[in-house]
Amino acid sequence: MNKKVTFKNLVDAWHNPRGRAAILLCGYLIFMIFVVGSLKSNLKTVPTNNSNNTTDESVSEEKNNVKYENYSNYEYEVKITSNDITNTYLGKKNNNKSLITDTNNQTYYLEDGILYIVTELGKTLYNYNTYDLDLTTLTPYNINSLINQATLNYTTNFANGNIEKNYILSLSAFAKLMFGSDISSSEVVSITTTTNNDLITNVVLDLSNYEKYKGSNINKFIISITYSNLNGVPEINVLNIS
Repeated sequence: MNKKVTFKNLVDAWHNPRGRAAILLCGYLIFMIFVVGSLKSNLKTVPTNNSNNTTDESVSEEKNNVKYENYSNYEYEVKITSNDITNTYLGKKNNNKSLITDTNNQTYYLEDGILYIVTELGKTLYNYNTYDLDLTTLTPYNINSLINQATLNYTTNFANGNIEKNYILSLSAFAKLMFGSDISSSEVVSITTTTNNDLITNVVLDLSNYEKYKGSNINKFIISITYSNLNGVPEINVLNIS
């Protein structure tokens, strides 16, 4: 029987080598990774109240009408920071198919929840026995559910047209929504979104307080997901299983 592993397992998995390898495979974010082509948000731009924000007129009406929770075709970059170490994973998703590349340039293929390792001969079923991950954990749909339950903390308008919104969600609500656990805590998790032309281009989840609640030695645990090329990823085709 396949065991469905929740977000808690995903975070726990990150803290050992086998778990880290499994996480990059569902960078679907991670891991979907998750929009306007070639997005390069500059969050260090000085905030301004100038209403003359730039608009990318090349963005089609079709793209502007896509809601974040419905993203299903896009490229993404996932950065996972644990204390002072950051690992980056790149991916592309087209409906039920995804390609993920890790920092060693190894490519993985995900189709209908089944993971493969891609070689010159094609794709081979990838058997990682440590975890049986639920690869829907950090989809735009699920992250949007967190945002809907969170409280808006602040909004910042940038000169380049980006709009940054920070949300605060109680740790107890986060635990309940993501893995159905009832916990008692006064701490919060932070969710920051960057929007351009009404499209979410970046999401940052600061889960540091979750790590503290668990009693781990991780003082900073942040997941950043940047989306690009919304509805621009062609059909993903990989050779038959070798």
